[in-house]
Amino acid sequence: MELSEAEAIAAPIVEKMRPHCQHIEIAGSVRRLCSDPNDIEIVYVAKTNGRAVAALYDIICRMPKVKGEPLGKYTQRIHPGPQEVKIDFFQASRDNWGLQLAIRTGSARFSHDLAKKWCALGYRSESGILCPIVAGIAGKPVVYIREEKELFDFLGMPYIEPQMRNL
Repeated sequence: MELSEAEAIAAPIVEKMRPHCQHIEIAGSVRRLCSDPNDIEIVYVAKTNGRAVAALYDIICRMPKVKGEPLGKYTQRIHPGPQEVKIDFFQASRDNWGLQLAIRTGSARFSHDLAKKWCALGYRSESGILCPIVAGIAGKPVVYIREEKELFDFLGMPYIEPQMRNL
């Protein structure tokens, strides 16, 4: 599909979800402004009250399920229409929002390169939290990446705009 088609599908879904989320953003190739995305990725942090959770569940469950649970860490749904489009929903937390947004924005190679950098610093990602590769290493704290820029700072890199991450 064309980028404008993907944006036209994703934007109303995000706007329906927004009142029930602490954070929400379109990620993936749409965020990178690729001209021909294959799917849509949405990363969000749900508000914790029951009404918000129920509303998000309802919004996501209106779309046919491919895999994953509606309010799990990941679910893939199909946006029905003349051209069925896969939508990947990634639920993040306040503590891993920045890391999840960066990784889910991609590209796959870019995300892999980020992971190589944090591994070189002695960390692994565990549920979106950077933890020392060897548990209990003195001086290596768990790292919460709450904003995307924090990841770049932690890795000693300048922030790279999403549309420049297509490599």
